[in-house]
Amino acid sequence: MLRHPVRPRLAATLRIAAALLLTVIGSADAWAIVRCQVDGRDVNPANGNTTAGLTGLMVCREADGRLVRERELKNGVFMGLERIQLPGGGVRERQVNERGNSDGPYSERDAKGTLRIDGQYSNGASIGLHRRFFDNGRPERFAFFSDGREQAVIEYHADGSLRSLRCAAQSVMTEDRTLCGFDGRAQVNEVRDSRGRLAARETWQQGRLLERTALREDGTPSGEQKVEDGRRVHREFSPGDGKPVLRRERVFEKDDALLRAGGRLAAEREWGPAGQPVRETLFADGLPVSEQLWYLNGQVRVRRLLEYLPLADGRNRSTLLREESFSDGGTLSARTTQRDGMLTGLQRYYDERGVLRREDLYTEAEPGRRGQRTRLLSRKSFDEKGTLVAEDEFFEDGSRKLKP
Repeated sequence: MLRHPVRPRLAATLRIAAALLLTVIGSADAWAIVRCQVDGRDVNPANGNTTAGLTGLMVCREADGRLVRERELKNGVFMGLERIQLPGGGVRERQVNERGNSDGPYSERDAKGTLRIDGQYSNGASIGLHRRFFDNGRPERFAFFSDGREQAVIEYHADGSLRSLRCAAQSVMTEDRTLCGFDGRAQVNEVRDSRGRLAARETWQQGRLLERTALREDGTPSGEQKVEDGRRVHREFSPGDGKPVLRRERVFEKDDALLRAGGRLAAEREWGPAGQPVRETLFADGLPVSEQLWYLNGQVRVRRLLEYLPLADGRNRSTLLREESFSDGGTLSARTTQRDGMLTGLQRYYDERGVLRREDLYTEAEPGRRGQRTRLLSRKSFDEKGTLVAEDEFFEDGSRKLKP
């Protein structure tokens, strides 16, 4: 007897539907195990009709009586106390406003009752002192908030050693009095990494970082920032034979910026691996005005002078660069002039003995003129004694004429 081909598929479909129905029923039962009440009256926090007009504390428990959460109701609106049981047995407690934002004290405790987090909020924004603690009760992070910004931070490792520090202009917590130097004298703090290694030394006074030295594994400095003659100075070092080697230095103009911040430079210098000078750039009004480069053998490589001409638009400037290049033996090899990256005026080139061998004359570049190109007008050639031997005149089509 032939079986109807549709019936097996129908039966399978019915079995799947039944399984899905059981899943839904099971899910409903799972949700139903948490029971919420206000003064003994059952309510559903997801259904506003059951809480409309109520004032009191909503308490929610699992079927076995364990507390899940507590929320305060005021005339049907959840606002005031909110206490949540966290996974692992901890408790989070806060005050909320009618918008559901944290507004007032906030705290979290672990299953042992140890305070782990506390702070204050205003309509969801952090204000005042916020503290975080390790499970052993020791402080982990203290931060002070004002005007919507984190003004001061102290971070610790679990053993109590200092991890990082940022101070406000005035004392904002008991813990910053000594660390930030608010007690009338400069305070030297040791900053350690997660392995307990001494990573830096910092000197603070009246909330300002006066000096910071970053340290390598062997205890030698890798960098330092300090104030010298009223200017902030940043230095970088490389490991040397027994002592660090200064490789880079940036000196900033006098300002009120934080020690580790950037700013307008007054000078920037670089040194080679053996400590020999490699580059020095001097600045005025934030712009480089002179630069000198050296070969590693100590001879001067390049000297540059820069001048700036403000343009009529008030936003841009034209740059005039005069440059002298030298061989590694110290003799002059070229003396050139550029305006906005283009050769302009007279250019001179010398041989390895410093004798003039070529002289090129270009049209003068107009300051700030876009799209212009300067043109070679004439070229003089000289022999090894510096005597003129040829002079060419160049025309706009690229052709040239030898002058008699």
